[in-house]
Amino acid sequence: MKTVFRWLNKFLLGWTVLLYFLPRVRWEEKGSMPKGPVLLVSNHKNHMDFLLLMAVFYFRYLRCLVGKTFYESSGAMHFLLRMLGAIKVDRFSFDMEFFYECMDALQKGQTLLIFPEGKFSVDGTMSEFHDTAALLALQAGVPVVPVYHGYDYKFFHRTPVVIGKPIDLAAECPTQNPSPEELRRLTKLLRDRIIELRAMAEETA
Repeated sequence: MKTVFRWLNKFLLGWTVLLYFLPRVRWEEKGSMPKGPVLLVSNHKNHMDFLLLMAVFYFRYLRCLVGKTFYESSGAMHFLLRMLGAIKVDRFSFDMEFFYECMDALQKGQTLLIFPEGKFSVDGTMSEFHDTAALLALQAGVPVVPVYHGYDYKFFHRTPVVIGKPIDLAAECPTQNPSPEELRRLTKLLRDRIIELRAMAEETA
């Protein structure tokens, strides 16, 4: 049922979302998107980001980490996000159930989307990243694809989206269980890459 709902939703909403965002997609390296499981990391403006990237990566089953507060904001929202395959995370709890669900999704060959800032940025200032994405990529052994999108969502205004080359964190770190210092270094690497993609978007704006 979830599969039918997901594709029906894409069919009904896909073109509407594309017309609203009018994404201007630029690939850092065309043809570089890996097949199989991928971890997408992106900057975060608001809840619309998920819809934007779901439209950009239209033919992939895109799972997304969603905060518990929004996930449970209403019965309708809970149903919609659950049917879309969103994964609930409680940022104020030590419960690791979400981590195991993310690992399971990647092991099944799905695409996982994480906003490592863990909060919105309405003015374009990028906050520090949490370490979850880097740790997931290492433990699942999957490539990370950095994505930058613009912050100015308006009707009839094109939204820049820059998709970076895949990052193999395993090549940067010899273990799946890095020290806190090593994990912070890898997380900074991911954030720096998205900042570079932002510069590319601004060059072509």
